[in-house]
Amino acid sequence: MLLLDAGNSALKLRQVEQGLDFRFGWDASWLWQDLSDAFEALGEQPAWLASVAPQATCARVEASWNALYPHRPMRRLHSLPALGELTNAYRDPQQLGVDRWLALVAASRLVAADALVIDAGSAITLDLLSRRDGHLGGAILPGLNTDRERFYRLFPQIDFSDPEFRPAQQPGRSTRECLHPVGGRSLLPHLNHLLEQWSRLLTAPELLMTGRDAEALAGKLALPARIVPDLVFRGMLNQIEALG
Repeated sequence: MLLLDAGNSALKLRQVEQGLDFRFGWDASWLWQDLSDAFEALGEQPAWLASVAPQATCARVEASWNALYPHRPMRRLHSLPALGELTNAYRDPQQLGVDRWLALVAASRLVAADALVIDAGSAITLDLLSRRDGHLGGAILPGLNTDRERFYRLFPQIDFSDPEFRPAQQPGRSTRECLHPVGGRSLLPHLNHLLEQWSRLLTAPELLMTGRDAEALAGKLALPARIVPDLVFRGMLNQIEALG
């Protein structure tokens, strides 16, 4: 089985049975030929895509696979209103980034207690998981290497110049409510403030971290963290198995 996690900066692949991992940066000029070559070398098998990348990019990934294996087309994973006992806090569940949702799916199976889940990539996402109440919402902040202008470009549907735009004090339940466009020297103090305040909404939560910058960020946080590099891939497998 082939799992594909398409993020804002790169496409990550995992061939499950062989334990092979690949990464393709979106900015590589040779990406599409290399990707097609990798697909051909891996051979026909079930392939699942979870993506927060632009739709045109996802369509090209799918087309590269489907051109080789038209009888076994790539399938997509989406955020769900609920999966088992895990509920999605977003008012429109499909608007929750599928990477955040899948990280929550994996966390709900890894941790017996409440959890805070951080994915540290181009954006830093923070989500709250209650064993009793499910997903409580979260926050989206710029990544360690993402300036404010690039952060704005990740959310073209949001008018950051709106004078009524304010970061929410409580965990957000929509993309707009989740956005905290703080950067520079304010980023880490703000993130630690959210961790301190929002951890009180949970009972003795464990902090799980994933993403490219998880290790670099973990040492700067006020709470001890458990790093799970493949949290999203774990969630993909969990959801595929749950859906049969």
